[in-house]
Amino acid sequence: MSLNEIHTDYIDVLLIHRPDPLLNPQEVAEAITILQQQGKILGGGILSDDTHPRYRGIAACSAELAAKYLTGINQILIAFLLAHPSDIIPVLGTTKIERLLQAKEAANIMLERKDWFKLYVASTGEDVA
Repeated sequence: MSLNEIHTDYIDVLLIHRPDPLLNPQEVAEAITILQQQGKILGGGILSDDTHPRYRGIAACSAELAAKYLTGINQILIAFLLAHPSDIIPVLGTTKIERLLQAKEAANIMLERKDWFKLYVASTGEDVA
């Protein structure tokens, strides 16, 4: 997929989730550096479920909200992104129909403001004043 296909000139944040152990880390780092220098990627990082410092808090909060809204964790997390005022467009890296259906369901979930901020605090680790 190209930036043109998603109608943008750059990506705010590129996260490599569960990096492939066969990737050459130097090549990946070099490619990301070049893309950042070109202004095509503004920020980036590697996200691994078991090493992210706030993963447990996010997981617990989203599970609690999933129970409240009678849905799944994936739907809650996508609904959280969709509710952001900057009009985030989640990119689903999946070929599974089930996950696509979850994303569709998430579009119909209207998180209460307090619930959105509860998940925000869990994900940033910072209280909202």
